[in-house]
Amino acid sequence: MGEDLAGWRNLVTGFCEDRLAAQGMVCDWAIHHRAADDQRPAILPHVHMIITTRVYDPGHVDVGKVRQAWLRTDRARKALAEDWWEHVGMVPPAYALAA
Repeated sequence: MGEDLAGWRNLVTGFCEDRLAAQGMVCDWAIHHRAADDQRPAILPHVHMIITTRVYDPGHVDVGKVRQAWLRTDRARKALAEDWWEHVGMVPPAYALAA
C-alpha cells in the first residue's frame, strides 16, 4: 500500500491504467488525506475516482460507444471495488465483517 503521497499516486495511476484505461475508459481521481492536529482529526488516505462509461480511446474497437453494463450494476461496482482492495492490499472493516 502507498505509505506516502507518491506511493498512493503510483497505486492509483497503476490501477487506473491497468483496470480502466486499458478498456478505453477515462478516469480522473483525487487523493484525500490529512494529518491530525489540535483542531481537526486525521483523514486516512483514500481516493475518489470519476470514471467514464463511454470509450474514448481512439484505438479501441468500441470508441465512441457507451458501454451499457460498465459500472451500472451494483455487482459491477462491487467487482471494481474488490479489484481496488486487492490492488492496495486492504479491505474496509465494514466489508470484511459483512462478508
